[in-house]
Amino acid sequence: MDPRKMNDNKEVLNYRDALNHATQQSAGAITESLLLELHRILMKGARGGNKSSGEYRSVPVLVGSKGDTLETAKFVPIPPELVPWKIQNLFKYVNDADENTLICAALSHYQFETIHPFTDGNGRMGRLLIMLILNKCGVLEYPVLYLSGYFNNYRDEYIDRLNRVRECDDFESWIELFLDALIEQSKRSIELIDSLFAYRKELHESETELNAIHLVDSLFANPYVRKSDVAKICNVHLSTAGKLVNDLTKRGILVEITGNKRNQIFVCKKIMDILNSY
Repeated sequence: MDPRKMNDNKEVLNYRDALNHATQQSAGAITESLLLELHRILMKGARGGNKSSGEYRSVPVLVGSKGDTLETAKFVPIPPELVPWKIQNLFKYVNDADENTLICAALSHYQFETIHPFTDGNGRMGRLLIMLILNKCGVLEYPVLYLSGYFNNYRDEYIDRLNRVRECDDFESWIELFLDALIEQSKRSIELIDSLFAYRKELHESETELNAIHLVDSLFANPYVRKSDVAKICNVHLSTAGKLVNDLTKRGILVEITGNKRNQIFVCKKIMDILNSY
């Protein structure tokens, strides 16, 4: 696999693991210790993972173009010695805010990116913080919004609006972009969930065997599967698992992607097509 694609996949998996870990914690304050723990999960084995993961930066950083210096960069965040105090101040606001939750999330994301507390991974961590705030305040029961998609599509405008807050206190244009992102990604998430639910219903209606239904349901948690995985999922002998997989493969529901005769990996192509279309 292309090394860049492998890195991208690792970042996505780490982001999922960090979100799952965060949402499994007891409801309550968002703390520094949770922040650092989530950063370690985000960075494990991913790009920048060797740059003091789970620790605040101890050096100056810059936000700008490749080749910029501290003198030429568009923005230079606060010195590292001020980071812990600024983060404590931010979390006091997050946990005690008495204003609209969406406004709190927008302002908190801006402030986090302005502090830039880590040597690497600040963008990923800042977007994860949005999900934590929305989940903590009951706006989202599950972190199903993928705001990175919107921010990446409008990257220049996203950066410009954050900079306008820093340069001329233009909070309004940043909040407008943030709310547009929530609206757009909420619609896309609803469409995605509806499409997956419709396909799951279609598969259920075509299955009569309980083990096949268990296997089908598992594919919506992870579309990639091996025969040994199926044996565990369905609690059956490997030979029975093989028959289940072979049946779904003959019907075009699963596709083998390695070309190997052993250690084969199968994927539910239609689930992947649905995910990739959003």
